[in-house]
Amino acid sequence: MSLVFVPFPAAGGGGPPTGAAGGQLSGTYPNPSVAGITETAGPTALTVGAIGAGQVLVRSGANIVGQAGAAPSGVAGGQLSGTYPNPAVAGITTTSGPTALTIGAITAGQVLVRSGANVIGQTGAAPTGAAGGDLSGTYPNPAVAAITTTTGPTSMVVGAVSANQWIQNIAGNTLVGSSQLYTPLQTIAVAVTTFNTDCNLGNVFALTAGVGAAWTMANPTNVETGGTYMWVITQNAAGNGVFTFGGNFKWPGGTAPTITQAAGAVDVITVVAHGTDLLGVHQASFS
Repeated sequence: MSLVFVPFPAAGGGGPPTGAAGGQLSGTYPNPSVAGITETAGPTALTVGAIGAGQVLVRSGANIVGQAGAAPSGVAGGQLSGTYPNPAVAGITTTSGPTALTIGAITAGQVLVRSGANVIGQTGAAPTGAAGGDLSGTYPNPAVAAITTTTGPTSMVVGAVSANQWIQNIAGNTLVGSSQLYTPLQTIAVAVTTFNTDCNLGNVFALTAGVGAAWTMANPTNVETGGTYMWVITQNAAGNGVFTFGGNFKWPGGTAPTITQAAGAVDVITVVAHGTDLLGVHQASFS
């Protein structure tokens, strides 16, 4: 018995192919190009010629070349009518029922309605019945009876509005017509010894000094530049109320006014908003 020793192969894998490509490949390894294709019958290989973008592949002798595709022609069939390349749709296939519904006459503005095995045009029926929500009356001609807001009451009822009137929400949650554009007088309650004004409530405010001598009109909130705001100030029964004003109030000559110190005296402060400044004037002691 004899022993045969077989040497182990050297460590490491084979490298990529190199050299000139052949057969139906051209160029060199490792990156050859396809230069031909083999068909199952006929020449072993068809040479690949020039192929332009958008062209279809066509066999020309022993070559494959690019050629612009021809538009379809002839009489259209199935659910198409007319001739190619511009046939017309003459039918519609449904998922159930007849395989194809024939399309009949459809006039402009009509809706499509199935009638037997046909699809035809038909005038759409107008909505009917009582209107609801923010509408009143009946369809097809309901009236707008309310307006829904994005905040506040869900719906504000529309009241009487005459020609050339403004529409204002001055009656709770009812929109009414008014010949004058204004906001109702807002009365400001005192907070300890300070009067705080929210200009979102209106443009004209009333305040009355209570018992005591020191009162402050704080800078109002929600002021709009260009807005005009007025305060009607009534002095207390003792006539001893002294008023100071927030820093946004500006006065002619830089001197703040002195509110009339007489029992029940009525003064008016009027300002024009200019940026954050409130440019004010003072009319004293109305009687």
